[in-house]
Amino acid sequence: MTESKYGHPVEEELLDLILSKEERLRGNPQAILAEIDEFGKKKRIMNVGPHKGEYLIAEVRKHKPNVIYEFGTHTGYSSIMMAAELEETRDENAKIHTFDMDEGFFKISEQIIALSGLSHRIYQHLGKVNEIVEKVSNDEGISRVDLVFLDHWKDSYISDLRLLETVGLVTKGTVVCADNVIIPGAPDYLEYVRSPPIWKRNYNQKTKNPVGSKYVGRWGLIYESTIHKAKTGGGDMDGLEVTKCVGILDG
Repeated sequence: MTESKYGHPVEEELLDLILSKEERLRGNPQAILAEIDEFGKKKRIMNVGPHKGEYLIAEVRKHKPNVIYEFGTHTGYSSIMMAAELEETRDENAKIHTFDMDEGFFKISEQIIALSGLSHRIYQHLGKVNEIVEKVSNDEGISRVDLVFLDHWKDSYISDLRLLETVGLVTKGTVVCADNVIIPGAPDYLEYVRSPPIWKRNYNQKTKNPVGSKYVGRWGLIYESTIHKAKTGGGDMDGLEVTKCVGILDG
């Protein structure tokens, strides 16, 4: 058995497969996504997939975001999917900042993204969100995020959203898309984004944020949230929660 180079043998197998077809896949993001989809029918990999991905891309197409934050790069699948849609807008300033704390996933996705020809759209960041997102935002001069895609640890969805709320990166007009809200599920997150501001005020007052007590959240943000159900590559029914901040209460 070949020794794992990055600590993720399945994703490394995928990487080897894609690199073996480098000549055909270089500069062809849709063909790369198709290869990953086909691979995912045989071996389980963690990505949004083509069916839920349609809802994600619909939000990118609708809102034409200039700044996208993605938490959980994994193989680079959703970064490539969103970046390919950004190419259609022909807005040179539209960028994706994708964060992953796993160095192995970072190195695997770096190679797949480079092959796609979309590195000019996708900025990769290695580290825990709560430790680097403020610095990245300050260094890049980013004061708000237009679209957030949550696709990392499900128990981090609320804590990282509260962080973004606190520092003002999530505000009126921001769209937050969260994957895997049915499988494996994120019931606490769904309650948070679907509840009225008074509920969030009580929650934020009583519940310490595990990524930092100063990131209490911003209870006055008014959300409208909808779930879009679709099958995963393995045939299971999952959901993508799409939440838009539509207003801000005073006080």
